[in-house]
Amino acid sequence: MRHMRQTQQRNSRIELLRLLGMVLIVCNHVLQLDKMPDAPLGARIIINTICNFGGAGDWLFFGISAWFLCQEESPSLRRNLRRCWIFERQLLYYSLTLLLITYTAWRLGLGLHDEAFDHDYWLALGIRCATPTLALLWWYPTAYILFLCLCVSLTRLLRALGEPLHRSVCVIVVFQYMLIKDSRSWGYWVLLFVLQYVLISYFVWYKRQWVNDRCLTRALFLFGLALGIASSALDVISNGDPYNYLNNPTKLPSAAMAMGLIFYQASAKPRYSRVLNKLSGCVLGAYLVMCFPPIEARTLVTATSYCARTQPDPYLYILDRFAIVIGVFVVGCLYDLLRQGIFAITFDRHKGRLFDRLWVRATSCLNQPTSAS
Repeated sequence: MRHMRQTQQRNSRIELLRLLGMVLIVCNHVLQLDKMPDAPLGARIIINTICNFGGAGDWLFFGISAWFLCQEESPSLRRNLRRCWIFERQLLYYSLTLLLITYTAWRLGLGLHDEAFDHDYWLALGIRCATPTLALLWWYPTAYILFLCLCVSLTRLLRALGEPLHRSVCVIVVFQYMLIKDSRSWGYWVLLFVLQYVLISYFVWYKRQWVNDRCLTRALFLFGLALGIASSALDVISNGDPYNYLNNPTKLPSAAMAMGLIFYQASAKPRYSRVLNKLSGCVLGAYLVMCFPPIEARTLVTATSYCARTQPDPYLYILDRFAIVIGVFVVGCLYDLLRQGIFAITFDRHKGRLFDRLWVRATSCLNQPTSAS
């Protein structure tokens, strides 16, 4: 029984990457607000390079989900819609409670002083918070739910293509989107997840020996890391756009680093840690809190940063921003732990039971034969 319970746990080596991905995403949102154009070149390269790993963070965070999804023996639309149902409840918790907290703070004059905040703004935001997925309150959850709806059909399509055609699709994806610098307009949407799933599923299904080759996966990660750092440094030196390549999740540096890390960790001997797995299940809270419209990164940094009100040494500025990153991460995780505690004694006492009843009712109605007139 002990062995059975352990095998049902998720590999903590993989879950560690989910945590790392969210750290990189939070760093990106916080550090990208001020590129310190007057700072020494070394400080500018450091701040630009660190914040631009947000693309790798995006790749890691969903790539782990793609890793598990493409290994399901019997993909099920019902199972995926049930996941959407449960996830939507979590989003409603965040949207409605954060709306209440930020509206109260605005009414009391506690840190929210943007001129755009008026009664019409809060009314419109309240409507969006009641339907967070449909209203695109956060891009990642909406794109993830859409992908779950498409995943079963996408899996069947890729399986039907077979290895040669699937490989051809991967080659097209790499050359069409990952090597062309300016093709980024669809990067933060469900098509990003489709791209990741196409690539990861090919290696999992047909090139497992490559996935299990730790030297090869380590080399893949180091290749992406070197290419990304070189790209970021050259952009800073040439006064170019530091977001164009490394920070773009559709591009080769982010994909190579993320896939290298996922494959490297997956090929190692599994380890199980209840604490780490619990923590990795909370990290989405940092993103949802940080990207809630009235808060966002800019308002958060302005309200909490010492360096936003002074002109310190640029390296002190970097430490200041990292303190904010840690604070956001801790608050987000604690907020989600609170959610888990509330849900454990309320909605999750019979987790997904209402969805199962509605599914049975809907399918029975659809399958019921119509009487002849």
